[in-house]
Amino acid sequence: MALRIFIDNGLEYEYAFLLAVVAFLFVFSYSIVSIAIRYRKGKLSKNLVPSSPEAPDISTEDEYIEAQVADNRLKKIAKAVLSKIRVVRHFMLLANTLLIILAFVLVFDLLQNPGIRVTYPQEAQALKSYEEPLIITFDRPIDTKQFQPYIFPEIQGEWIAQQEFSWLPFKRTVAFYPQESIFPGKVFIYYADITDIHNIQEKWEWAINSRSVDTPEIESVSPENEATDVAVDRELQFKLTSQGGSFVEWRVEVEPEAEHEIYFPADDIVQVRFLNNLRQNTNYLIKLYRTPVRYNLISKEVVERGEEILVSETSFVTVKEPLLESISPSGNNVYVTDSIKVVFDQVMDQETAQASFSVSPAIQGDFTWENERTMLFKPAQNLAKQTEYTVKLAPGIKSSKGGITESEITHQFKTIGEVTASIGPSGSSVKIGVNISINFNQPVDKNVAQSKFSINPSVAGTFSWNGNTMVFNPNANLAYSTKYDISIGSGVKSIHGIDSKRSYNHSFTTEQLVFTLNVPVYYQTQRFACNLVAARMALAYRGVSVSTSAAHSQIAKDNTPWDPDANTWGNPHVGYVGDINGVSEGYGVYWGPLSSWMSGYRSNSVRVGMSRTAMLTEVQNGNPVIIWAHNGYSGSGANRSWTTPGGTSIYAIRGMHSYVVVGWRGPIDNPSHIILNDPNRGRWTITTGYFDSLWSYFGRAAVVVY
Repeated sequence: MALRIFIDNGLEYEYAFLLAVVAFLFVFSYSIVSIAIRYRKGKLSKNLVPSSPEAPDISTEDEYIEAQVADNRLKKIAKAVLSKIRVVRHFMLLANTLLIILAFVLVFDLLQNPGIRVTYPQEAQALKSYEEPLIITFDRPIDTKQFQPYIFPEIQGEWIAQQEFSWLPFKRTVAFYPQESIFPGKVFIYYADITDIHNIQEKWEWAINSRSVDTPEIESVSPENEATDVAVDRELQFKLTSQGGSFVEWRVEVEPEAEHEIYFPADDIVQVRFLNNLRQNTNYLIKLYRTPVRYNLISKEVVERGEEILVSETSFVTVKEPLLESISPSGNNVYVTDSIKVVFDQVMDQETAQASFSVSPAIQGDFTWENERTMLFKPAQNLAKQTEYTVKLAPGIKSSKGGITESEITHQFKTIGEVTASIGPSGSSVKIGVNISINFNQPVDKNVAQSKFSINPSVAGTFSWNGNTMVFNPNANLAYSTKYDISIGSGVKSIHGIDSKRSYNHSFTTEQLVFTLNVPVYYQTQRFACNLVAARMALAYRGVSVSTSAAHSQIAKDNTPWDPDANTWGNPHVGYVGDINGVSEGYGVYWGPLSSWMSGYRSNSVRVGMSRTAMLTEVQNGNPVIIWAHNGYSGSGANRSWTTPGGTSIYAIRGMHSYVVVGWRGPIDNPSHIILNDPNRGRWTITTGYFDSLWSYFGRAAVVVY
């Protein structure tokens, strides 16, 4: 137990492996030392034993005594050497025994299923940057060939298993290097088929709910809202609550229009520079729009844009100058009998105002003043039709208070010309209840215009008018998925201008049939709660509110424990099987027990082998349908069947999941898409073929809720 705590609290797998190698080297060295000791001991013994049993050849008594003394000294030295050798040998034997025991313990521990040590991001954590990889590090190596990581929403990128140390082949860190950014919101990271490098332990799964990089909001705006006397060369600055980047685009609308460009002097600053000075004495409305962007991290090209929203609206008034309030007429359909009216914002000097006035092409006329600020120029004869006129007011017009205009004022208009028409609606998914509008650029003879109208396929209807717009109102809705061709023939008669000389043609296509029940979307927060959450959504549509925990406490359960060795477990046809939280083994419940529990709230019926058309007919009748199918990613739909202790065979798959069918697109007998409420994905629209493949896993089983 102490070793296990030591390992779990920081001993790296690679160092454990190195320790095992050291133990092997100690054993090997012990063997070498033992051989050396035996050899040395034998040599010493040989040196201590006389080569002949006969007495040594000693000529004198003194020589004999010296020989005896030398022999005794040699024996003492040999005895001391052998004693030290025995100590070394015993020490190495003890050290090797301890190392071998430790190596066996480490090997046994390292064969256990890997656990998670570090993840980025963590649960409910926001990503710091799209440039950083998503990382999961295990406390020991894993089988990277079995390991299956996923990230939702799905984006382009690469999962790479990484070595912790380059000198060993083991891999226990897996990193996802994204090639695209993710829209703001929920990021679901799912890891399947986790097991050890030897593939001995049972595979397991794990998931994280996190967030993408936080979207910056507007903290402050300069100049402030409703500021006055703002300089015409002033730049706008939007201070952000967090750093922006390529994952968000900014767009500015300026009213009245002013050419501008956006730049970023700092990561948390959006700056707007006007290419020309703003107009004086003008109230400007500035709208800042933010669009989340998915982009390729390598090429920086935009992959997808999200919904554009207004994040700031501010107004200010520039410094005052005696300026023009308005010139009329304007536009492209000015009547030839109109006069030109110039309105200033202050009491003006009439002489300088008239002297600055000119019209091109030149026309003769007379000036009058309606009041001290309004100058009227009346042409001596009618203006020419279909002609563009330019009115100019040269700089230097004086006000009664001494103000002087600083720039030339130019105004253009075009007199009425030939009748033109624009036809709507447009597109390939037009609502079937739409009216058809034909907007003429000027007043026309209504009866003649109506006689020039045609529609194919033919549709009965009536005409109405709104100003210069003729509206064709069909007597009934148009047909689904049908192309309609609209034509306005030439010769539409003008009241004030020139009759049309050409025909106008237009076409559009009506929408597909889309049927959807307004079933609320609930998300599951527990790993194996999808069946109960799907039932909650269907009951809520019927006005019954029940929580997931209440549903789990009320539904029948089969608490037979999971026995992986015998492959026995409970019966989901009898009751809920396994741990709903997934802390221990979890699964769920099939249609029979779920139907029985729901009967306490609403009537329902179980259908197995149900046809798609019959199922959609129930939805059309207002009855949500709960189905059992594959979730589309977990475990690849692999079979994980078992038997009950009583011998009943239970069919099951990895990734069993429940949805609520709430609608479809296209004809009911041949739809193009099926619309689902998914406890994981929310409102999910998929092709009919994909839906059929997911539903087929459980024999097209369903519960219809009335």
